[in-house]
Amino acid sequence: MGDLLVAEARGHSGGDAETVSYGSDGDTMVKFSIACSFGKDDKKKTTWVNISCFGAIAKGQAINVKKGTFVHVKGNPSTYAYASKVDGKPVGSLGIIANDVFIIQWHRKVDTDPTDVPGPAEPPQGDIDSPPATTPGGGRF
Repeated sequence: MGDLLVAEARGHSGGDAETVSYGSDGDTMVKFSIACSFGKDDKKKTTWVNISCFGAIAKGQAINVKKGTFVHVKGNPSTYAYASKVDGKPVGSLGIIANDVFIIQWHRKVDTDPTDVPGPAEPPQGDIDSPPATTPGGGRF
C-alpha cells in the first residue's frame, strides 16, 4: 500500500479566483483563499488556506469561485515560509494543491436573477443562506 497525505478544507472564499499562466506552454493555474473558522463566540479562530488548482481542476469548478462562495477542497497539503511585508519577520501559511473542488453554495446577491449563476453547476434551490442537505456527489455532510 502506498503513502497517503491528504488535506481537506471547507470555507468561504475571500476573493474571486485568480487565473495565472505559467511555464513555456502557458498552462493555467487558478488560485484563491478560503477562510476556515472554528470555535464559538469570542474564542472563534479563522485560518486562511491558500488553494492552488492546476490542469482540469483549474479549468473546471475552480475558475468559477467568486468572493463568498462556500467551497470544499481536497488535495495535498503544502506550507510556505516567507518574510512578513509589515515587519520582515518570518511567517508561514497553509495551502492545498487541489485534487477536487466542490462548490457547495454559490455566492450571489439576493436581488440577482437566480438563473444568472456562473459555471456548470445548477443554481442553489431554496434559501440562499442555508447550506444544502447533501454534497454535490449526493452524500450527506
